[in-house]
Amino acid sequence: MNDRNGIAEIAGGRAAKPPPGAALDQTLQLADQHLQAGRLAAAEAVCREFLRRYPNCAPMLHLLGTVLYQAGALNSAIDVIRRAVHIDGSIALHHCNLGEMYRIAGQRDAALAAGRRALALDPNLPQALNNVGIVHYERDEFDEAVAHYRRATALAPNYAEAFSNLGNALRAQKKYVEALAAYRQALQLRPDYADALNNMGTALRDMGRPHEAETAYQRSLALKPDNPGALNNLALALKEREEFNEASALLTRSLLIDANNAKTLTYLALVRLDQKQVGDAEIATARALSLVPDEPEALNAMGLVRFEQHNADAALALFRRAVARKPDLADAHNNIGNVLREEGKLDAARTAYQRAIELDTHEVAYFVNYADTKKSPKPTRSLPLWKSGRAKRTI
Repeated sequence: MNDRNGIAEIAGGRAAKPPPGAALDQTLQLADQHLQAGRLAAAEAVCREFLRRYPNCAPMLHLLGTVLYQAGALNSAIDVIRRAVHIDGSIALHHCNLGEMYRIAGQRDAALAAGRRALALDPNLPQALNNVGIVHYERDEFDEAVAHYRRATALAPNYAEAFSNLGNALRAQKKYVEALAAYRQALQLRPDYADALNNMGTALRDMGRPHEAETAYQRSLALKPDNPGALNNLALALKEREEFNEASALLTRSLLIDANNAKTLTYLALVRLDQKQVGDAEIATARALSLVPDEPEALNAMGLVRFEQHNADAALALFRRAVARKPDLADAHNNIGNVLREEGKLDAARTAYQRAIELDTHEVAYFVNYADTKKSPKPTRSLPLWKSGRAKRTI
């Protein structure tokens, strides 16, 4: 996952001329003590009482927004911090945190704009560099993400979250050795960093080192047992070893934690297909698509369901929709090749298989499918369409 602890500390973000003088410092300190101790209601009460007397105090508005964010009131937090930056737009930290909240709310353009304003005010603010890097990563702008993470870690060599995020961006660029080095640096700084272990496991899995990947996932879960991302990733690793019952159990456990996770439902559908439970796979995939209608891996999974139901036209349309949404989804290209091969369109099938191989050189099934186009006119069922299952989850 990209680290979500992107809301920076209050210290250093105070206005140059606080309205009530030293009283502001004392009140900020008291409210922050409540916040750090998890006494969110008390922290909010202190902030609001101060703002009742001084409603245009930007630092206190910023702190109130941070409290509201921690309490799960994201939209209210955004409104309050937006007011703070309207009153005093000179504090980089406020723009930085507003940008991170925009990102979490799914407003990536606003997040990027706010992050850039923070960096215009303070080009060397590591938190802002990290947060802007996350936005670029989520927009699949990996070169920009890497550049921002590298600047953040150069300025703050103990910034474990930025090292983990750097690993994610390098992994997306298929620079696996560099990614592992970044994850290991994050873990050296924070040995109990469960998310870095989870992300490292996915990099190891991408590199074709499944046993090491499973160990990393298990270590992550030992630290953070209810992390759906690590549960999903371990399930996918077990699925690749054809331990379908164990994978199913992990995914079911993940859904108990987050019942509306479209990725988890998609992965469960893939396991159900492996178990020849096509009806259950259809139910899980339909639910995933009801939550996120254009989710590429769910579209791909529904294509597999339709193919198993002998509806090749519908399957091909779904695979192509998946590729349109996510051009680097190797499984969907492989599945397009399988449908085309079933229809006797061998040249087009080979082109699809080649694209899958370009995107994922570790998946043996793609090479076998490509080679078989020169041996037989139709794909054999010894390599199911969903065999690779290399969908990845990093939360």
